[in-house]
Amino acid sequence: MKKFYTIVLIILVLFVSKQVFPQKENSKGSISDEQQIDLSEGFSFISSRLIPEDPNMLVVMASVLNENLDFIRNSQGQTIKKIGPNWVNGIGDWVVTEGYLVKMFDSNSFIIEGDLIDPATPISLTTGFQFVSYFLETPMDAFEAFET
Repeated sequence: MKKFYTIVLIILVLFVSKQVFPQKENSKGSISDEQQIDLSEGFSFISSRLIPEDPNMLVVMASVLNENLDFIRNSQGQTIKKIGPNWVNGIGDWVVTEGYLVKMFDSNSFIIEGDLIDPATPISLTTGFQFVSYFLETPMDAFEAFET
């Protein structure tokens, strides 16, 4: 009887986890997902646990390229900024191991869709300062994350 309850509990957990964290398998066999990134007024550091299908920053950030956005900057100081009527992409593509600094005039959000990144993916660190990505779905203490 105990074994029966264990199996029912496992099935229930699997069902609930599929409902809470829906994922779909794409044609390449990778697990696809989506992640909403909320941007508050002022400065936000962002990264994603997903590899976008089209990594062009203007495509990834398309829904927030409006009057609420001041700029997006990477660690090298390259930016996406509106010059005249056009958004100029000095960053290029979304790099999954990097983080980005975003300055907003008002709150907004966007959704990234793509393949999940292996949370054990190494991130190379360089001399100086650098914005890095965070791949996990749950928060983690910064001291624990950078322990190694």
